[in-house]
Amino acid sequence: MRISAELLGLLRDAKANPDDLGLRQILADWLEEHGDPERAEFVRLDCRGWIEERTARRDSLMASNLDAWIRPLEVRELTIASSRGLLKVCGPSRYLLSRELAQRDCIPELAWIESLELRNLTAAESPALATSPHWTCLNQLHVENTQGNIDANVSPEFFGHSPHDWSAFRDFPSRETLRSLSFRSLDLGAAGLAALLAHPFPELRRLVLHAANLGDAGAEALARSSCLPRLRSLEIVHSRVGSAGWVALADWPGLATLERLIMQDNYPGEEGVAALARSPLCHSLTDWDLTALSRYFNDQMPGRCLGPAGAIALATAPQPFGRLRRLSLAEHRIGVEGARALASSRVLPSLTALNLSANSLGDEGVRALVAAPWLPNLRELHLSQNGLTDEGALALLDAPPLPELTALNLISNMGMSVPIRQRLRQRFGENLWL
Repeated sequence: MRISAELLGLLRDAKANPDDLGLRQILADWLEEHGDPERAEFVRLDCRGWIEERTARRDSLMASNLDAWIRPLEVRELTIASSRGLLKVCGPSRYLLSRELAQRDCIPELAWIESLELRNLTAAESPALATSPHWTCLNQLHVENTQGNIDANVSPEFFGHSPHDWSAFRDFPSRETLRSLSFRSLDLGAAGLAALLAHPFPELRRLVLHAANLGDAGAEALARSSCLPRLRSLEIVHSRVGSAGWVALADWPGLATLERLIMQDNYPGEEGVAALARSPLCHSLTDWDLTALSRYFNDQMPGRCLGPAGAIALATAPQPFGRLRRLSLAEHRIGVEGARALASSRVLPSLTALNLSANSLGDEGVRALVAAPWLPNLRELHLSQNGLTDEGALALLDAPPLPELTALNLISNMGMSVPIRQRLRQRFGENLWL
């Protein structure tokens, strides 16, 4: 069907309000009234959740109509999935950004695409992305370079090259429609991120930057930006951001809207975490993941994990993290001293999930944790690779009741005897990971 201005408006409204299924119901009603009953049924079924009979009928409708629904895209090149009546398309950038496709009259079909994932984008193709017809009303864009995975955490002298030229990202059109933007294994660097943030993303809720070679300069570029007024989730992973970068982000106004901050595989150090803990802007967080580099990198580059001092800085923040539910400090070697600080802290009143795997806690650190005032609220507690023996296990067995606990992870604590392991299974049942 040729798309009308009215239908295009309905699609834009549905994408702009993805949690409002009423708008998708209005879309389905319009389709039925205008001679497209099968697509109307598909939209309704896809919005109703998983029920076996509905799912089978939905899949049948999609299989029988897919060629028509995404013509002139070639199905064999793509992975197609549904998203509450609209489409998620994943495929190689060489095809989805080809000149041939750009010259086709494919706007009607592209208007139904809610989420686009481009594989193996190169810097040379970025101008084609900026002028692509996919921007009709796209609200999720995910870009990945699976052919060029890089180890972005090694120091610059081992990195081997400078970031590519991504200046074409300044020319992204229709930024006002985007709600989720993800870049994985693209060597953006600070200049590429600055180009990306040169203009506002007024509706963006989620920004993902994995293996982006940002360094401190990239974090500082983000801290200078004011173009993400509604951001809720920020993931900066495996991107060589050190303490100076995290100190800069502590003053970033965008922190005030964040609910989820994922900082895995960087090295904020004590100074960076202390700055964030003191910041009045980050206390709306509900999920904070500070998982460190692997032990190999920490061994090769000492001083990049938090250690006891970083845990103390977090535990003694001047304001409570009143909304924080999930906290990961895995691989940071906080030791007994850090465990004691967290256990006695009053800044974590709402914590329900804590990951302290690979932190050199030992039995004494676990004994400190079981006395924490927030312990009975936990649903998840991860203590793998902490050198526990029977003594530490007994402390857990003697802990106060844990009525909310659904996961206790004690994997790779080899010092616990078979009888103690059996007692742990009796106490924690299917919630125990050994």
